[in-house]
Amino acid sequence: MIIINIKDGESLDKALKRFKK
Repeated sequence: MIIINIKDGESLDKALKRFKK
């Protein structure tokens, strides 16, 4: 499991999209 503490929701979404790929 990877936990990222980012205040920017967009940044988290982008990171999740990259991880999902």
